[in-house]
Amino acid sequence: MVLRSNHSGTRMQIRAHVLHALRQAKSQVLLAFAYFVPDRGLIRALCETARRGVEVRILVPANSDLASVQLAGEYIYERLLAAGVHVHSWQDTHMHVKAAVVDRRWCLFGSYNLDFFSLIYNLELVVEVIGETTPVAIADQLGQDFAKSPEIQLGQWRSRPLKDKALSKIAYQFRWWL
Repeated sequence: MVLRSNHSGTRMQIRAHVLHALRQAKSQVLLAFAYFVPDRGLIRALCETARRGVEVRILVPANSDLASVQLAGEYIYERLLAAGVHVHSWQDTHMHVKAAVVDRRWCLFGSYNLDFFSLIYNLELVVEVIGETTPVAIADQLGQDFAKSPEIQLGQWRSRPLKDKALSKIAYQFRWWL
């Protein structure tokens, strides 16, 4: 199925499908987004999914081409990590992937990021697939990417410099415009 967001009333369609998939997840959620600043509802859904015992893994770039967006996204890592979400930092070349896989049976990929520009402003297009081939192939590729991307540890994250925490909080306050 092709999903789009535009200015004619389908703005929340992609987000609604992601939320539905998170709520239905039984064993594993894999997310990889170049720009990751989810809204509060998605943050809550990710935390609740992890607390239900579902393995939730998120791959984000270590060095984004949009530093302000990266800083804003980093503001929520502590909350996610404390809820049991695994956050991995892609160290390799520039990361521009936008993909989600749930239970190796559902996947979504395309132009949509989990950020406010994709939600509110951008015209986006994604492909949603339910089945036994494409979701498995994407999950396998993401699994390789997660394996070579260090996982951020909660204690280590909490002990980062105060300056970094402050910059991240400030960037998050401006998340609607990043």
